[in-house]
Amino acid sequence: MSPFVPYAIGRHYLYQHRLRSAAKRSACPICGRPLGISALFEADEGWRSHIARLHRAHPGARLRLIRFVHAICADCGARLSFREHSGTFTPSEVLA
Repeated sequence: MSPFVPYAIGRHYLYQHRLRSAAKRSACPICGRPLGISALFEADEGWRSHIARLHRAHPGARLRLIRFVHAICADCGARLSFREHSGTFTPSEVLA
């Protein structure tokens, strides 16, 4: 196993921990309601369906994608990006 693999797993775990912690303590910057973990689950589901649509439209293609929407507010539907350096959520300019 490459020495990079354990590092990548640890880095991903820390990122997920920071993302969940920020969602638990943050309010939506648009409506002011608490985000919570459900906002992350909503964005994950949207991302999975987006990827599935792309795979159906372009079978066999190697996709290189960047995810910009990390949370979707359950109350107002705002799409939010996570800023890891500040631990905050900001409105995303990306629609997908």
